[in-house]
Amino acid sequence: MNIVPKKIKDGDNDALTTPLSVTGTAEELDAELPSTIVSYVGSHLQLKNTLEKAKAEMDEAAKQAKADARSKLKSKSEPAKVEAKMPVGDIPKTAEAKKPEPPKTASLFDMASPTPTPAM
Repeated sequence: MNIVPKKIKDGDNDALTTPLSVTGTAEELDAELPSTIVSYVGSHLQLKNTLEKAKAEMDEAAKQAKADARSKLKSKSEPAKVEAKMPVGDIPKTAEAKKPEPPKTASLFDMASPTPTPAM
């Protein structure tokens, strides 16, 4: 015997339409089919609830991520707006950085000046 569930809505997950196939004698089917169907339907309902809960959690996480991104973008853009509103003369000038001198190549003839020795 095969039991094939139908989709109630077009948006239902395909996992909810997994067919159930059982084989047995008429006596076995009469004895065990009702409990098998109840178990099968219960598993499908549990799967459906789990899928709906997971989808709701993902939707909520996506909304929260969008809100966080908006707040970060807004907080980054606010200081730029404040500086743009300040008059040009009020903007503090940054100290000009001196360009470091390139390192000198050592020579054999470069010697440190000798330190004078104290006289006794």
